[in-house]
Amino acid sequence: MINIFFRRHIFCNCTIIFSLFFSLSPCAANAEWVEEIADLEPGLLYESNINRSSFDSDKRSDTAFIPSISLGRYNQLTDSARLRATVDLEFGQYNNFKLLNYSRAGITLAIRQKIGFGSYAPWLRPHLSAGYMDVSSDNRDSYLYEAGLHAGKQLISGLDGRVGYVYNLRDGKAEVFDQRSYTISIETGYIFTNRILLTAGYFYRDGDFDSAYTYYNASKVYDGEYVKHKIADNTFGENFYIYRAVGKTNTISLIASYSVLNNHGSLNIGYQRQDGKADTLDYSNSIVSVSFIYSF
Repeated sequence: MINIFFRRHIFCNCTIIFSLFFSLSPCAANAEWVEEIADLEPGLLYESNINRSSFDSDKRSDTAFIPSISLGRYNQLTDSARLRATVDLEFGQYNNFKLLNYSRAGITLAIRQKIGFGSYAPWLRPHLSAGYMDVSSDNRDSYLYEAGLHAGKQLISGLDGRVGYVYNLRDGKAEVFDQRSYTISIETGYIFTNRILLTAGYFYRDGDFDSAYTYYNASKVYDGEYVKHKIADNTFGENFYIYRAVGKTNTISLIASYSVLNNHGSLNIGYQRQDGKADTLDYSNSIVSVSFIYSF
Protein backbone atom coordinates (compact mmCIF):
# COMPACT_ATOMS: atom_id res chain seq x y z
CA MET A 1 0.00 0.00 0.00
CA ILE A 2 1.39 3.39 -0.95
CA ASN A 3 2.05 5.57 2.07
CA ILE A 4 1.25 9.27 2.32
CA PHE A 5 4.86 10.28 1.72
CA PHE A 6 5.00 8.31 -1.51
CA ARG A 7 1.67 9.69 -2.75
CA ARG A 8 3.16 13.16 -2.33
CA HIS A 9 6.07 12.10 -4.56
CA ILE A 10 3.63 10.91 -7.23
CA PHE A 11 1.71 14.19 -7.09
CA CYS A 12 4.91 16.27 -7.24
CA ASN A 13 6.30 14.26 -10.15
CA CYS A 14 3.06 14.65 -12.12
CA THR A 15 3.05 18.38 -11.46
CA ILE A 16 6.69 18.78 -12.53
CA ILE A 17 6.38 16.91 -15.80
CA PHE A 18 3.25 18.69 -16.98
CA SER A 19 4.64 22.07 -15.92
CA LEU A 20 7.79 21.35 -17.92
CA PHE A 21 5.84 20.10 -20.89
CA PHE A 22 3.34 22.92 -21.16
CA SER A 23 6.15 25.46 -20.77
CA LEU A 24 6.96 24.31 -24.30
CA SER A 25 3.62 25.64 -25.54
CA PRO A 26 5.11 27.74 -28.38
CA CYS A 27 6.57 24.55 -29.82
CA ALA A 28 3.33 22.71 -29.25
CA ALA A 29 1.36 25.37 -31.09
CA ASN A 30 3.58 25.04 -34.16
CA ALA A 31 3.89 21.25 -34.02
CA GLU A 32 2.71 19.10 -36.88
CA TRP A 33 0.92 16.82 -34.40
CA VAL A 34 0.51 16.01 -30.74
CA GLU A 35 -0.24 12.50 -29.53
CA GLU A 36 -1.29 11.41 -26.05
CA ILE A 37 0.52 8.47 -24.43
CA ALA A 38 -1.14 5.87 -22.20
CA ASP A 39 0.85 2.63 -22.02
CA LEU A 40 -0.12 -0.15 -19.63
CA GLU A 41 2.19 -3.13 -18.94
CA PRO A 42 1.35 -5.88 -16.45
CA GLY A 43 4.13 -8.48 -16.19
CA LEU A 44 5.40 -11.53 -14.34
CA LEU A 45 9.08 -11.95 -13.46
CA TYR A 46 11.20 -14.81 -12.14
CA GLU A 47 14.79 -14.38 -10.89
CA SER A 48 17.01 -17.32 -9.97
CA ASN A 49 19.41 -15.26 -7.81
CA ILE A 50 17.44 -12.23 -6.74
CA ASN A 51 19.93 -11.21 -4.02
CA ARG A 52 22.97 -11.52 -6.32
CA SER A 53 24.78 -13.80 -3.89
CA SER A 54 28.10 -15.42 -4.76
CA PHE A 55 27.39 -18.48 -2.58
CA ASP A 56 25.03 -21.30 -3.56
CA SER A 57 23.83 -21.70 0.02
CA ASP A 58 22.83 -18.02 0.18
CA LYS A 59 21.13 -17.66 -3.21
CA ARG A 60 17.41 -16.93 -3.17
CA SER A 61 14.89 -17.01 -6.04
CA ASP A 62 11.45 -15.47 -6.35
CA THR A 63 8.64 -14.47 -8.70
CA ALA A 64 6.98 -11.06 -8.84
CA PHE A 65 3.97 -9.36 -10.39
CA ILE A 66 5.10 -6.00 -11.78
CA PRO A 67 2.46 -3.75 -13.39
CA SER A 68 3.48 -0.35 -14.78
CA ILE A 69 1.85 2.56 -16.58
CA SER A 70 3.21 5.57 -18.49
CA LEU A 71 1.09 8.67 -19.13
CA GLY A 72 2.11 11.69 -21.18
CA ARG A 73 2.37 12.93 -24.74
CA TYR A 74 4.46 13.15 -27.88
CA ASN A 75 5.12 16.58 -29.35
CA GLN A 76 6.50 17.05 -32.87
CA LEU A 77 9.11 19.78 -32.44
CA THR A 78 10.40 19.86 -36.02
CA ASP A 79 10.01 17.74 -39.13
CA SER A 80 12.71 15.40 -37.78
CA ALA A 81 12.50 15.75 -33.97
CA ARG A 82 9.86 14.82 -31.45
CA LEU A 83 9.65 15.08 -27.68
CA ARG A 84 8.29 12.34 -25.41
CA ALA A 85 7.30 13.37 -21.89
CA THR A 86 5.77 10.89 -19.45
CA VAL A 87 4.89 10.22 -15.86
CA ASP A 88 5.91 6.62 -15.08
CA LEU A 89 4.43 4.49 -12.30
CA GLU A 90 5.51 0.94 -11.38
CA PHE A 91 4.62 -1.47 -8.60
CA GLY A 92 6.34 -4.72 -7.60
CA GLN A 93 4.67 -7.48 -5.57
CA TYR A 94 6.90 -10.45 -4.67
CA ASN A 95 5.68 -13.94 -3.86
CA ASN A 96 8.16 -14.94 -1.12
CA PHE A 97 10.16 -11.88 -0.09
CA LYS A 98 7.51 -9.32 0.77
CA LEU A 99 10.06 -6.79 2.02
CA LEU A 100 11.10 -6.29 -1.62
CA ASN A 101 7.63 -5.00 -2.55
CA TYR A 102 7.94 -1.49 -3.94
CA SER A 103 6.15 1.46 -5.51
CA ARG A 104 8.00 3.76 -7.90
CA ALA A 105 7.05 7.05 -9.52
CA GLY A 106 9.10 9.13 -11.91
CA ILE A 107 9.26 11.36 -14.96
CA THR A 108 11.01 10.81 -18.28
CA LEU A 109 11.91 13.28 -21.00
CA ALA A 110 13.31 12.06 -24.31
CA ILE A 111 13.92 13.61 -27.73
CA ARG A 112 14.19 11.47 -30.86
CA GLN A 113 16.11 13.26 -33.61
CA LYS A 114 16.16 11.72 -37.06
CA ILE A 115 19.26 12.53 -39.12
CA GLY A 116 18.33 12.67 -42.79
CA PHE A 117 15.33 11.37 -44.70
CA GLY A 118 13.88 7.97 -45.49
CA SER A 119 13.39 4.78 -43.52
CA TYR A 120 17.15 4.05 -43.45
CA ALA A 121 18.13 7.39 -41.90
CA PRO A 122 19.87 7.07 -38.49
CA TRP A 123 18.45 8.61 -35.32
CA LEU A 124 19.63 9.85 -31.91
CA ARG A 125 17.63 9.67 -28.68
CA PRO A 126 18.92 11.44 -25.53
CA HIS A 127 16.82 10.99 -22.41
CA LEU A 128 16.64 12.04 -18.76
CA SER A 129 14.60 10.50 -15.95
CA ALA A 130 14.16 10.99 -12.22
CA GLY A 131 12.05 9.15 -9.69
CA TYR A 132 11.55 7.83 -6.20
CA MET A 133 11.22 4.19 -5.09
CA ASP A 134 9.44 3.34 -1.85
CA VAL A 135 10.25 -0.20 -0.67
CA SER A 136 8.72 -2.25 2.15
CA SER A 137 12.29 -2.68 3.45
CA ASP A 138 12.90 0.97 4.36
CA ASN A 139 16.67 0.72 3.91
CA ARG A 140 16.08 0.28 0.18
CA ASP A 141 14.09 3.50 -0.29
CA SER A 142 15.91 5.47 -2.98
CA TYR A 143 15.88 8.43 -5.33
CA LEU A 144 16.69 7.24 -8.86
CA TYR A 145 18.28 9.29 -11.65
CA GLU A 146 19.21 8.31 -15.18
CA ALA A 147 20.73 9.98 -18.24
CA GLY A 148 21.38 8.25 -21.51
CA LEU A 149 21.93 8.45 -25.24
CA HIS A 150 20.89 5.87 -27.82
CA ALA A 151 21.49 5.79 -31.57
CA GLY A 152 20.20 3.46 -34.21
CA LYS A 153 19.11 2.87 -37.77
CA GLN A 154 17.43 0.37 -40.00
CA LEU A 155 20.15 -1.84 -41.47
CA ILE A 156 18.14 -3.78 -44.04
CA SER A 157 14.45 -4.38 -44.53
CA GLY A 158 13.07 -5.78 -41.28
CA LEU A 159 16.35 -5.50 -39.34
CA ASP A 160 17.52 -2.60 -37.20
CA GLY A 161 20.45 -1.96 -34.86
CA ARG A 162 20.88 0.22 -31.77
CA VAL A 163 23.73 1.22 -29.44
CA GLY A 164 23.40 3.05 -26.17
CA TYR A 165 25.06 4.54 -23.11
CA VAL A 166 23.18 5.04 -19.82
CA TYR A 167 24.43 6.51 -16.55
CA ASN A 168 22.50 5.55 -13.39
CA LEU A 169 22.63 7.12 -9.95
CA ARG A 170 20.79 5.64 -6.97
CA ASP A 171 20.63 7.78 -3.84
CA GLY A 172 19.63 5.25 -1.20
CA LYS A 173 18.43 5.73 2.34
CA ALA A 174 21.20 3.36 3.48
CA GLU A 175 24.75 3.93 2.21
CA VAL A 176 24.96 0.39 0.86
CA PHE A 177 22.30 1.41 -1.68
CA ASP A 178 24.11 4.59 -2.75
CA GLN A 179 25.15 3.29 -6.16
CA ARG A 180 26.54 4.67 -9.40
CA SER A 181 27.05 2.79 -12.64
CA TYR A 182 27.06 3.09 -16.41
CA THR A 183 25.80 0.63 -19.02
CA ILE A 184 26.82 0.24 -22.67
CA SER A 185 24.40 -1.70 -24.86
CA ILE A 186 24.17 -3.20 -28.34
CA GLU A 187 20.75 -4.37 -29.55
CA THR A 188 19.11 -5.57 -32.73
CA GLY A 189 15.50 -6.19 -33.70
CA TYR A 190 14.23 -8.41 -36.49
CA ILE A 191 10.67 -8.49 -37.84
CA PHE A 192 10.24 -12.25 -38.25
CA THR A 193 6.64 -11.99 -39.52
CA ASN A 194 4.05 -9.22 -39.67
CA ARG A 195 3.17 -10.04 -36.06
CA ILE A 196 6.41 -11.34 -34.52
CA LEU A 197 9.38 -9.19 -33.49
CA LEU A 198 12.57 -10.79 -32.17
CA THR A 199 15.01 -8.66 -30.15
CA ALA A 200 18.50 -9.55 -28.91
CA GLY A 201 20.87 -7.44 -26.85
CA TYR A 202 24.16 -7.34 -24.98
CA PHE A 203 24.65 -5.03 -21.98
CA TYR A 204 27.94 -4.23 -20.24
CA ARG A 205 27.51 -2.59 -16.82
CA ASP A 206 30.33 -1.13 -14.73
CA GLY A 207 29.80 0.20 -11.23
CA ASP A 208 28.22 -0.48 -7.85
CA PHE A 209 25.83 -3.30 -7.02
CA ASP A 210 24.59 -4.86 -3.78
CA SER A 211 25.14 -8.51 -2.93
CA ALA A 212 23.94 -10.72 -0.04
CA TYR A 213 25.68 -13.24 2.21
CA THR A 214 25.08 -14.98 5.53
CA TYR A 215 27.57 -14.79 8.39
CA TYR A 216 28.62 -18.35 7.55
CA ASN A 217 30.30 -16.94 4.41
CA ALA A 218 31.47 -13.65 5.92
CA SER A 219 35.15 -14.62 5.99
CA LYS A 220 35.10 -15.44 2.27
CA VAL A 221 33.68 -11.99 1.52
CA TYR A 222 36.18 -10.10 3.67
CA ASP A 223 39.14 -12.13 2.42
CA GLY A 224 38.40 -11.36 -1.24
CA GLU A 225 36.52 -8.05 -1.36
CA TYR A 226 36.98 -4.50 -0.18
CA VAL A 227 33.73 -3.93 1.74
CA LYS A 228 33.18 -0.25 2.44
CA HIS A 229 29.50 -0.45 3.42
CA LYS A 230 27.37 -3.30 4.75
CA ILE A 231 24.19 -3.69 6.78
CA ALA A 232 22.39 -6.50 8.57
CA ASP A 233 19.27 -7.33 6.56
CA ASN A 234 16.37 -9.72 7.15
CA THR A 235 14.77 -9.38 3.71
CA PHE A 236 15.94 -12.84 2.67
CA GLY A 237 15.82 -14.45 6.11
CA GLU A 238 17.84 -14.35 9.30
CA ASN A 239 21.63 -14.01 9.44
CA PHE A 240 21.85 -12.14 6.14
CA TYR A 241 24.00 -9.11 5.38
CA ILE A 242 24.01 -6.85 2.32
CA TYR A 243 27.26 -5.28 1.12
CA ARG A 244 28.07 -2.92 -1.70
CA ALA A 245 30.53 -4.15 -4.30
CA VAL A 246 32.12 -2.53 -7.32
CA GLY A 247 32.35 -4.68 -10.39
CA LYS A 248 31.27 -5.50 -13.91
CA THR A 249 28.15 -7.26 -15.18
CA ASN A 250 27.60 -8.83 -18.59
CA THR A 251 23.99 -9.42 -19.64
CA ILE A 252 22.55 -11.21 -22.64
CA SER A 253 18.88 -10.46 -23.42
CA LEU A 254 16.42 -12.21 -25.76
CA ILE A 255 12.80 -11.08 -26.29
CA ALA A 256 10.02 -12.38 -28.54
CA SER A 257 6.99 -10.10 -29.06
CA TYR A 258 3.68 -10.99 -30.71
CA SER A 259 1.43 -8.16 -31.92
CA VAL A 260 -2.28 -8.31 -31.02
CA LEU A 261 -5.37 -6.09 -30.97
CA ASN A 262 -4.66 -4.28 -34.25
CA ASN A 263 -1.11 -3.42 -33.17
CA HIS A 264 -2.31 -1.74 -29.95
CA GLY A 265 -0.95 -4.57 -27.81
CA SER A 266 1.84 -7.11 -27.68
CA LEU A 267 2.55 -10.31 -25.78
CA ASN A 268 6.21 -10.54 -24.76
CA ILE A 269 8.43 -13.34 -23.48
CA GLY A 270 11.94 -12.47 -22.38
CA TYR A 271 15.07 -14.11 -20.99
CA GLN A 272 18.16 -12.50 -19.49
CA ARG A 273 21.39 -14.03 -18.28
CA GLN A 274 23.47 -11.87 -15.94
CA ASP A 275 27.06 -12.62 -14.96
CA GLY A 276 28.64 -10.22 -12.51
CA LYS A 277 32.09 -10.07 -10.96
CA ALA A 278 33.67 -7.91 -8.28
CA ASP A 279 37.31 -8.24 -7.14
CA THR A 280 37.29 -12.02 -6.58
CA LEU A 281 33.66 -13.01 -6.07
CA ASP A 282 31.13 -13.40 -8.87
CA TYR A 283 27.43 -14.14 -9.28
CA SER A 284 25.04 -15.31 -11.98
CA ASN A 285 21.33 -14.65 -12.33
CA SER A 286 18.71 -15.84 -14.82
CA ILE A 287 15.60 -13.73 -15.38
CA VAL A 288 12.48 -14.95 -17.19
CA SER A 289 9.67 -12.44 -17.91
CA VAL A 290 6.21 -12.54 -19.44
CA SER A 291 4.34 -9.31 -20.05
CA PHE A 292 1.49 -7.71 -21.99
CA ILE A 293 1.85 -4.16 -23.28
CA TYR A 294 -1.21 -2.17 -24.35
CA SER A 295 -1.13 1.33 -25.84
CA PHE A 296 -4.46 3.13 -25.60
